[in-house]
Amino acid sequence: MAYILATAAGGLTSVWDLRSNKPWCSLREPNRGRFSDLAWQPDNGLLLMTATDDDTYPGIYLWDLRSSTQTPLSKFEGHRAGVLSIDWSPHGGSRVCVCVCATCVWLFTCCL
Repeated sequence: MAYILATAAGGLTSVWDLRSNKPWCSLREPNRGRFSDLAWQPDNGLLLMTATDDDTYPGIYLWDLRSSTQTPLSKFEGHRAGVLSIDWSPHGGSRVCVCVCATCVWLFTCCL
């Protein structure tokens, strides 16, 4: 959606409604860590993926803002280090690119 903006600082992501110039909702990192990156799903403006760079509790979270802003829709696990960067494929669909460290990049498909 062209009128929604998300910003991340520490363990809080704020989603803003630019039409009213007010915060719409806030997302908190479930393990009280900090968000390192966020990315909107290109085909669905209310799906947002966030990542944490905490090596103790690394996480990638998928949020469906239509259903809950308190609990992520799902958490992607299996990586042992914090996530530095995430991005959805610009060609749509469900492919996600994840950068875990300077020499490790993963490409995976989400089941949406």
